[in-house]
Amino acid sequence: MKINKEINLVELASEISHLMLANITIQNGGFIEDLFIENEDEIFIYAEKTQDLFNEYYDEIYKFLEQKGFKHKQ
Repeated sequence: MKINKEINLVELASEISHLMLANITIQNGGFIEDLFIENEDEIFIYAEKTQDLFNEYYDEIYKFLEQKGFKHKQ
């Protein structure tokens, strides 16, 4: 069976990165809510350190998927 390797890499890498952050937070006794802060527009965004870690995870996951032959499909 041939696997379709054209996927939305941006979306997949983002989802996996978020799940990794959530998992690490919970394993360390935290809560999902600990990942976010409320900005001046009353919108919840990642806290600065969380965003930095997300970016690191995202880059590594995206590269890994590309190395495994997956191609970005928009």
